[in-house]
Amino acid sequence: MESDWLAERDRARRLRKQRQAKTQLIVLGIFVLLGLALVGVRYQTQDHLEAAPIQKVEEPQSEINEASNSEEPTSSPVGTRTDVQPTLASPPAVPDPKPVRSLKIETDIGTNPPTEKECFAVLKAFLAAPDVGARSKFVIEKAGLLERMKEYYESRHERDPEIGNPISSGNLNMGIQVFTSLTFQSRNIPTSIGRASFLRAADGTTRLDWESFVGWTAVPWQTLMETKKSEETVLRAYVSKDDYHNYEFTDTQKFSSYRLRNADGSLAINGFVELGGPAALALLSRFDEAEAAARSQSVGPDKVWLPLTIKVRFPPQASSDHCVHLTEVVENRWLLPQEPQH
Repeated sequence: MESDWLAERDRARRLRKQRQAKTQLIVLGIFVLLGLALVGVRYQTQDHLEAAPIQKVEEPQSEINEASNSEEPTSSPVGTRTDVQPTLASPPAVPDPKPVRSLKIETDIGTNPPTEKECFAVLKAFLAAPDVGARSKFVIEKAGLLERMKEYYESRHERDPEIGNPISSGNLNMGIQVFTSLTFQSRNIPTSIGRASFLRAADGTTRLDWESFVGWTAVPWQTLMETKKSEETVLRAYVSKDDYHNYEFTDTQKFSSYRLRNADGSLAINGFVELGGPAALALLSRFDEAEAAARSQSVGPDKVWLPLTIKVRFPPQASSDHCVHLTEVVENRWLLPQEPQH
């Protein structure tokens, strides 16, 4: 019995060892397979990560190089590095656009006002000129200007304002034109202050506005008073408030009175304005401003004379030669955008 037991024990041991051997072989085989699998995965990963061999590609020559006939670059020595940037393939040729015409904005030279120094130089040259023809070269060109100047100096024997010490200067806008206006002392002017306005002409020269400088009127004051014209006449006049009422204008409830003087102060008439009308309102507004300025300078309001461009007419069958109907304020100055023809 004991021998059977021993035999059975030995057989069990052999079977156990066989099973262990098989198990070890199986485990070993599994490890081998896992190892082979890992090696394959690593190989595939390295195969994808490694950069592909750089192939030499023939670079196309750009059209710019072809157009300029540049020479082929020489090969660099072995072992040296070249920093030449790769030439990109040229895009398809695009036809050149049509040349664009540049738009040049022409600037009106009249918007570039002359300087005070230029103005005084022109005024001095104008006064020193020997005759009308020579003087006309220094004034703003206008239709009929030479005829007006000849009439003023040669037929009427009028004279220019006396030029004294300068007082002030400034710019004055008339539409797109910018004038430089000078004020100066003058003994032969009722206000003792003369004015001259200048504009830079298209050729770049500085020129004087002659009509506003001398106080030109198409109808001389003496002729107006003698003929007692009932048609409207444009006058450049020095205007001041007055309290004189007479002849056709005695009604103080209907008319306000103003004293009018010509350019050199040698002649004076009275202009009467209908109260509440456009001319009366324009005058009141202008005098309110001037009187306020005069008070700020400690000058009495009764000393205010304004250079205005106005329209006047005599009543039909006028009883006097010095009382006119003041019908319109054309401009608050003697400088006009366009010279009237009457």
